[in-house]
Amino acid sequence: MIIIPSRGRPQKLARFSNAYRETGGTELGVVLIEERDKDAYRQVQIPKHWDLMIVPQSLSIKKYNTAFNKYPNEDCYLCLGDDNIPETPEWDVKLREEAGDYFVAYADDKLHGKPSHPCMGGEFVRSLGYVLNPILGHFFADNVIEDIARPLGLLRFRDDIIIRHLHFTITGDYDQACKERGSPDIDELIYETWAKDQKQKDIERVKKGIAEFRLAHTTADL
Repeated sequence: MIIIPSRGRPQKLARFSNAYRETGGTELGVVLIEERDKDAYRQVQIPKHWDLMIVPQSLSIKKYNTAFNKYPNEDCYLCLGDDNIPETPEWDVKLREEAGDYFVAYADDKLHGKPSHPCMGGEFVRSLGYVLNPILGHFFADNVIEDIARPLGLLRFRDDIIIRHLHFTITGDYDQACKERGSPDIDELIYETWAKDQKQKDIERVKKGIAEFRLAHTTADL
């Protein structure tokens, strides 16, 4: 499942939808827009068979988890933004296969040079209990996932898959959605507190969940 929140940027969501079709996208997904924006998005054609959720105004991480709570049993969860543009044919299938049941795969976004916009195996997410850490508003969510997946040996980078991130620092398009992202300073403090007090607990929870999943499937094969 692909999850994309979009706020006040119907043209960018339309651009993603066009790229999804042009690259042969097949993975189902959900778009979350705020109640105040529903008229502005009325003409946007989201990918066929995708869900459109109208949600209250909130920061982005709450929206990602709203989608996960509605769809808790998916094979994988790929968290994207409306300013992501897939360029590689069958990018979604390749990332889903790379993520498997409990790995964390990511593509080259041509921006960060580090894990961002993770595609997480369903068992990884269900063991963790969230797609992106709900104590955050918008920033440092990718850092949390990397901090959990890396020590468990679960990160898988596919530099042959490009999902370009047309961030405002590249395009110069600092729009209203950017202004409403929340506070990076507040999220940084929350992240640092999580890393000190909660990170190891989250790592152990994922480790335990994956071990139980492996054991159940090994037993089933006997």
